Amino acid sequence: MAFDGNDLYLTVFTPDRQNKAPFIEGEVFKVTGLIGNSDRSKIKAHRLMGVLYEPTAIAVHEGKIYLGEKDKISRLEDRNNDGLFSADEKVVLIDGLSQPNFHTYTVGFNTIVEEGKTYLTGNLTTSIRLGGSRDLNPTVNPKTKRGSTFLCGPITGSETSADVDISYYAGGYRTPNGFSVGPDQEIIVLDNQGVFNPSNEFIRLTRGAFYGHYLFKKDNTNTAAFQPESVDSNTDGSRYQTPPTVHLPQSIVNRSPSQPVILKNLEGLLSVYNGQWLFGDVTLGRLNRVFLEEVEGVWQGSVFLHSACHSLDGSRLPGPSFKGLHDKT
Repeated sequence: MAFDGNDLYLTVFTPDRQNKAPFIEGEVFKVTGLIGNSDRSKIKAHRLMGVLYEPTAIAVHEGKIYLGEKDKISRLEDRNNDGLFSADEKVVLIDGLSQPNFHTYTVGFNTIVEEGKTYLTGNLTTSIRLGGSRDLNPTVNPKTKRGSTFLCGPITGSETSADVDISYYAGGYRTPNGFSVGPDQEIIVLDNQGVFNPSNEFIRLTRGAFYGHYLFKKDNTNTAAFQPESVDSNTDGSRYQTPPTVHLPQSIVNRSPSQPVILKNLEGLLSVYNGQWLFGDVTLGRLNRVFLEEVEGVWQGSVFLHSACHSLDGSRLPGPSFKGLHDKT
């Protein structure tokens, strides 16, 4: 999802669990009437485009919509000014990001400004086999580094594929479905486990770092950004990785961490949470909270269960038992 003023833009799709391609039933909607409105009848969803290949990233910059599909990054160009978009109104900026695999997505977008230029930034997830084990990531575009955080641009609202390039900020993730950019342009990634990693991870990225999920190195495959060349991706372990900022123990804290959101501008009793991060969990249906601090140049912190498994009347709903870990307040 992405806001442009008071309007919300969002992508929807049904995931392909069978690795059939092309799976092009994704859509883009614009939702109006959400802000400053208590009358639900005034909230309207407007379908802008369909026939998209599993779109999971969207941003609006200079009035233009940018989309990240499974296999490409594009800008939508409403050439006939009808407010809708057809296939010939999609300007492809980067193509060949993925081969068909149910686990490969383009996650994001946010924007980063560097040297006065604006770049789209997000994550590329990795190919896995049904059941969760690693799979090969065959080369489609040689610039693609899956399991990594990318910068794509610069974007201006009128760029073409010849004007942009893709580069990488950090790498070494398995399922980096959590992505955000903070107020100081710090990039936050939440990853769902990975080989050699004992937990899910909340990471405040260090540029050029490798966070431990090794992709297989074979002929005609791509590895993650900054993956050490000398490492045997079948056997080597955590001694080559940059530690995460906060470990998120699997099934104790969460199982499938999602989008992080920073808390800010809170007043009164809630002001103690300003600067902390909330993130959801897709599997357990809860919110967790992360407190960060910089100690001698190293960012670290703690994770707290913020809310989980409660019905509207305050009673516990059936779910996993984590006795002793819940704050009764």
